Amino acid sequence: MATPAAGGDVLDLRDLLSGENAGNLANFIHFSTDGTSTTIQISSTGAFSGSNYGTATDQTIVLQNVNLFSGGLSTDQQIIQDLLNKSKLVVDG
Repeated sequence: MATPAAGGDVLDLRDLLSGENAGNLANFIHFSTDGTSTTIQISSTGAFSGSNYGTATDQTIVLQNVNLFSGGLSTDQQIIQDLLNKSKLVVDG
């Protein structure tokens, strides 16, 4: 995966999320995979509570042929932190 400085992709959610910060991003973003692609469900107001992804999702992004669960990542928080560490996720907070 190329770094943003090398022309790699960045997921910029600043204009989509409202009230997010580094401590509550799992309330806004949920990841799932079919083993090949990754689906990102978004709750723009942070309404995810751990089980209501279907009803609280107001935006869906599908990354085809990208599995963000690779490398032993298995939770939303782990993937969020990995994306933040790699400067692949941009949010306001």
